Amino acid sequence: ASVLPSSAERQCILLDDVQWMDASSSSFVEYLLTSTTIKCNILCSCRPLPNDCSFHRIIIKETLRDRCSTYPVLALSPNDIQSFLTLCTNDGFSNEDLECVRKLAEIISSKTNGNPFFVKQVIGLFVSNHLIQFNPDNGSWIFDLNAIHGLPYSSEVVSFLIQRISNLSCDAKHVLSVAACVGSQFCGELLSMIFGEETARLALGQLMTHGLMEKSSLGMHELFHFSHDSIQEAALSLLNEHEQKR
Repeated sequence: ASVLPSSAERQCILLDDVQWMDASSSSFVEYLLTSTTIKCNILCSCRPLPNDCSFHRIIIKETLRDRCSTYPVLALSPNDIQSFLTLCTNDGFSNEDLECVRKLAEIISSKTNGNPFFVKQVIGLFVSNHLIQFNPDNGSWIFDLNAIHGLPYSSEVVSFLIQRISNLSCDAKHVLSVAACVGSQFCGELLSMIFGEETARLALGQLMTHGLMEKSSLGMHELFHFSHDSIQEAALSLLNEHEQKR
């Protein structure tokens, strides 16, 4: 708490994925909420909170309940998804295709229940299977609506991600599994030490191409992190308890 100024200027703190918050972290948040010297607003994002979550125990306390407000994020509607598709393709659909784009948005909506992360992953699946392609001859996007409609994939996020992971190369799957055991963020040098520089580089490249990982930097070091905590969850689910401990 010493890094936060105890002044009249109010601070804003953003905490993501608080469903994973441990007891010590929740104690720190509770301290911030009850502090008389530190003025701050805390904005948290999370999936639905289980009753045994540390953060859940904070917000149900009588002394803190009046300081916490909940704002559910609404699911994307078919119209929202249609607008997203149009934005991503830079209005690259022809006028004749607009009705098909509407149908495509409805298919995606029915499969994902409007979950924004799931919507992005499903669209990525269509692109990687060449069911949505760019036609350089006329500068427009084309898609196979019948093939998209018949493509088998799970309507559960983690199960869907497991399906996507199963289509990766053996090296990429192995790197992904080990990375999931390391944590939500890890240094590329660590994976290079484990798998060799070339294998790690190719595997991480494939994982980023499929939208499963993202890269950042800290000084001279390359850092990688899962694009979403559900990806790490899916990768861990492919390992048994013995493999995770090893």
